[in-house]
Amino acid sequence: MVVQGELDEYLPVPSGFDQIDRLIGGGLRKTELILLGGAQGIGKTITALQMARNLALNEATYSFYISYEHSEVHLLNRLICQESIDPTAANVAGGLRLKDLHNIVVSKRAREWVRKDGNVGLNQILSQHPKTAKAMATINRYADRLILMKASP
Repeated sequence: MVVQGELDEYLPVPSGFDQIDRLIGGGLRKTELILLGGAQGIGKTITALQMARNLALNEATYSFYISYEHSEVHLLNRLICQESIDPTAANVAGGLRLKDLHNIVVSKRAREWVRKDGNVGLNQILSQHPKTAKAMATINRYADRLILMKASP
């Protein structure tokens, strides 16, 4: 492969964190397994989720995020909240919190129950709500390449 000039397997894929990429030789390499450790509450989950998301944005890359601590639903909720933030805005605090996301779903389902409208799916609720529609559209760009899994102990 190398003799034939096929170097793609050996080239690093940027993680989206420039300082980390510089330390590890330009990014992550295909077939590598990355383990992230540290004290509780320092941001391991969201950092790793952002890295996995950044890798999955590349159409040639699949990213597996396996967690012993969090379920797939929790990770997806965190991802929706992350994607609701506009990093170019002056105030990035405008994104959704997990509590906000929960309230959007519960209030929509409560309105359905009162009106007896039927059962609208979660994807439909989030894709149509003004606070989550953009985040869902962004996630749909890479959803088939980002695999979230809850590991068994």
